[in-house]
Amino acid sequence: MISEPKWTEELKKRKVGATTLNQCGWCKYRGSGSYRHNCMLEGYCSLMPSYGEEREVKWDTPCVIITKGKADLESYAKSHAFEIEEAKGTIKREEEIINHIKMLIKKARDIPPLPWNRKHDHFNVGDRVAAFSEKERNWRFGIVVYGYRHQDGMVSFHIDGTPEPTYSYLPLNKLEPGNHPRGYISAEEAERFNKEDKKLNKEIGKLANAPGCGMSVPTVMLKSEYDFFVDNPEDWKRWITLACSKDYNGERIEAPRIKNYHV
Repeated sequence: MISEPKWTEELKKRKVGATTLNQCGWCKYRGSGSYRHNCMLEGYCSLMPSYGEEREVKWDTPCVIITKGKADLESYAKSHAFEIEEAKGTIKREEEIINHIKMLIKKARDIPPLPWNRKHDHFNVGDRVAAFSEKERNWRFGIVVYGYRHQDGMVSFHIDGTPEPTYSYLPLNKLEPGNHPRGYISAEEAERFNKEDKKLNKEIGKLANAPGCGMSVPTVMLKSEYDFFVDNPEDWKRWITLACSKDYNGERIEAPRIKNYHV
């Protein structure tokens, strides 16, 4: 268990730099580690070289580097200078890689991105989607609706021909000014609001008990992407084989087929 100071109000409000070159917890040169109330409980001293046990410190560790002699400090300075040169070399290599990738982008075709490369707003409310039903072993189509963690790693959708989803949550910032720490109102509040303003409900979109899943799974995609793969079966085979080569929530997804195109 990590040891902690006895948290007085003064310690909770203490700022970074208050114990610089005195005690590690609030020192300006503390590195990353475990933190609470702006204090590094356990971590490392960034002034020390990136090797050796001496750089590992706790919040109440007295400053060690001020006890070092000139020769040790010169050695530490050389170690950090070496890291700078290493970083410069890394930056140069990465810039070359980026420039080469940009050249490839100019020649590349527009192919749907792999599921884990989708942007956070890949699915927008009202977009037509295709979702593979494990139960029916078939693709179903519908529209994206506003649901749980919309554009925050999840996507909800209403499948054509199924009952309309009911409301459970509404975006709070649609209902009143300002931000809310939760971002949503409760189901009870939503039910009350449903009765008060049907028009705004319709404008916001159907919510919550619609089916949904993580937005980075290969079994849900935009309908336009589905249509692309129907017209380009070889791209589909490459895409779905790679997309299903990793685990999702600890399980491997069986590669579905589009039309009669098998993997």
